Amino acid sequence: MATAKKGELLNMDFNILKNQPPIVVVGTGGSGTRVINEVSMQSGCYMGGNLNPALDNMDFAFTFPARITWLRKTFPFETIDQKESAREALSLFLKLNFKQQLTLHDRISYMKILCEYFQRDNFRLLRKKSLHERIENFLTHHRSKPSALSMSTVNHIKWGFKLPGATFCLNFLIDSFPGIKIVHVVRDGRDMAFGGNQNLFLFYAGFLGLPKEYSPRNSFVFWSRLNHWTYDLCTKRLGRDQYYIVRFEDICLEPKREIDKLLAFADLQSRANHFEVYNIPQKIPSIGRWRKNASALEDVDESTLRLFGFA
Repeated sequence: MATAKKGELLNMDFNILKNQPPIVVVGTGGSGTRVINEVSMQSGCYMGGNLNPALDNMDFAFTFPARITWLRKTFPFETIDQKESAREALSLFLKLNFKQQLTLHDRISYMKILCEYFQRDNFRLLRKKSLHERIENFLTHHRSKPSALSMSTVNHIKWGFKLPGATFCLNFLIDSFPGIKIVHVVRDGRDMAFGGNQNLFLFYAGFLGLPKEYSPRNSFVFWSRLNHWTYDLCTKRLGRDQYYIVRFEDICLEPKREIDKLLAFADLQSRANHFEVYNIPQKIPSIGRWRKNASALEDVDESTLRLFGFA
C-alpha cells in the first residue's frame, strides 16, 4: 500500500473533519463564550484559524453576521432566495475556515462581500479591521495551495466556531448541518445590562425591534428577547443531544462538573485529561454587579431570567 505524503495525509484528515457537523457556540457578547471556546479548543475541537482576541471566528463574521445590510434582508433565512444567498456565503466561509484554495467564483464572492462593508451600516465594522488587512487576508487565501493547515489537523477530532452574532444565523445553520450541536452560553441578563461589551446590542438591536440607544434597561430587554428566541428555536428544532445550555456562573463556580458535562455533550470528553481545561474558567468579581444598580432594572420582565434559573 502506498504511503501518503505528509500534506496528503493532512488533507485526508482535514476533509474527514470538515464533513462532520460543527459545534457552534452562541451567546451575547460578554456572556462567557470565550471560556467555552477555549475549553473546546484545548479538548480537540478546531474552532478556526482566523480568530480575534475574544476567540470569535472572523471568517464566519466576515461572510455572515457582520454584513448588517445583507443580514437584515436574509434574517431569519426562511425564503428560497434568502437561503440561496446564504448557501453561497457558507461555501465561501468553509473554504476560508479550512484554508482551501479559492476558485475564481470564490474570489469574486469575497470581493463582493468586501465591497458591502463600504455601505453606511457596515463601514464601522470594516474600520475595526482595516481595508489593507482585509485585502491581505484575501490575497493570502488566493496564494494558498489546497494543502495542509498551519496546524496539526490529526490532533483535532471535531470542528466548530464561536461568534455571538451567529445566533441570528441559527435557522440556516440548523438546515445546513444535520447533526449540528449548539452550545448556548447564558449569563445573568442583569449583569449583562451593565457590561462593557454591548456590541451585539448596538449592531443588532433593530433586529429585535429595539432602539439602538444603549441603556441598562434596553440592553436587558435585548438580552431577554435574544436568549428566549434562541431557546425557543433550538428546543423546537433540535433534540437534547444537539442543544446544550451552559450558564456562565455555573462553570465559574463548579468548573470540573460543568466542563465534564459540556465535553460529554460535545463528544470531546476523551481528550479532556490531556489539558488543564478545568483551570480555564475563573470566578470574576463582576458576577452579581447588577445588585449595585438594581434600581435601574426595576419592574423588568423576569420571564427569561426564570427560564434560565436566574430568578
